Amino acid sequence: RVVAVGSKKTTFEIKMLSWFEEYEARDDFLFKLGECLRKNSKEIQNDLKEKYQIINRGEKAVLTLKIDGKYIGEYKIFKDILLDEAKKNFYSKYGKVSKSDNKICSVCNEQKSEVYGFVDTYKFYTVDKPGFVSGGFQQEYAWKNYPVCLSCALTLEAGKKYLGNNLSFSFYGMRYLLIPKFVMGVAEKTREETFKIIERQQDPKFRSKEIKSLTSDENEILKMLSERENYLNMNFLFYDAPRGYDGSVFNILFYVENILPSRLRILFKIKEEVDKIDIFKECKIPVFENYKKTADEKSLEFNFGILREFFYDSINKRWISKKYFLDIVDRIFTAKQVEYDFLISFIVQKIRSEEHTSELQSH
Repeated sequence: RVVAVGSKKTTFEIKMLSWFEEYEARDDFLFKLGECLRKNSKEIQNDLKEKYQIINRGEKAVLTLKIDGKYIGEYKIFKDILLDEAKKNFYSKYGKVSKSDNKICSVCNEQKSEVYGFVDTYKFYTVDKPGFVSGGFQQEYAWKNYPVCLSCALTLEAGKKYLGNNLSFSFYGMRYLLIPKFVMGVAEKTREETFKIIERQQDPKFRSKEIKSLTSDENEILKMLSERENYLNMNFLFYDAPRGYDGSVFNILFYVENILPSRLRILFKIKEEVDKIDIFKECKIPVFENYKKTADEKSLEFNFGILREFFYDSINKRWISKKYFLDIVDRIFTAKQVEYDFLISFIVQKIRSEEHTSELQSH
C-alpha cells in the first residue's frame, strides 16, 4: 500500500519523512530535500491518496522519489548511505562491533584498510553466541575467526543471490546448488556460455516428473552439461532451508563434488543400456502429468526417482533415510562402489512394507 489509509500516520510519513529526519543532518542537500517534503507534505499525501484509489488491489506499488528527473540511485549521497548501512550488517550485531584496520582478508588474501567479523553470507556460519567464537569467546574479536573486507563481503552477497536465482534446483523433494568449477586457463567466453546454458533452464531440474532422462526432467540440465568438454567439473550442494533460501536457517545436507562431463556421459550411456533390458521394457508404469496419474502407461526407465522409492515412505510422506539416499547418489556420480547387501536390505524392507499395506487395505 502506498498510503496507510485510516491510520494515524501514512506510509509517506513513516517511511519517507522519518528517513530524512534520521539522515538529513549528514548533508545540506538532504536537509533541503527534507524541508521541501515537510513543507509540501499535505499536498503530496493528497496526490498519493488519489493514486492509491486507482491502484488495483491485487497489485503492489513502490513509493520512491525523483529529483530533477533523476532517481535517488543516480545521486552519490544516497549510494553512500546505502553502502554504509550495508557495511553495518558486516560488523555491528548482537550489541557488539567486530572490525579491525589494515588486516588480511581471508577471502582475497590481501591486506585491506578494514575487515569485518560478522559476514555470515550463509547461516551455517554464525557467531550469534559467544561460545561460537574461538580464541577467547568474545564476539568483538570474531574478525579474527573469519576476516572479510567490504569488497569481498559484497561479492559474497551478490554471489549468493546469483546462486539462489539461477543455480538452485529441486531434486526429489530437496534443494541443491549446482556450482560449476572451471579448470585454469578456460576462456571467459567459454565460462559465460556455460552459465548461460544453466540459466536458460527455468524449470526445476531434478523434479519427479516421469520422462526419459537420468533425473526424470525433460529440461534436464545434466544432459546438456554432459555434452561439454572436461574444462569444468560440477559440484552439487544439497541443502535444507526451512525458512527460505535467505532465511535464518541453512543446513548443508550433502556435498557431491568434482563431477566431470565425461562422467555424466558414462551415466547416460549406462542408463540407455539398462532401459533396453527386457524386464524393464516389459514392466509398465503409469504416466504422470503435473503430478497426476493419467490413463497412459510407459516402460519402466531408470532414474534417481526409482532409487528414492527405497528410501522414502510415499504413503506417510516421510524419509526413511535421506542420508543414505544422498550417499548412494554421491557414489553413483563419483563411481564409488555401492554395497549390494546394503541396498538389497532397503529393497526388501520396501517390499515388505508394500505387502503389509496391501494386507491392511484388503481387510
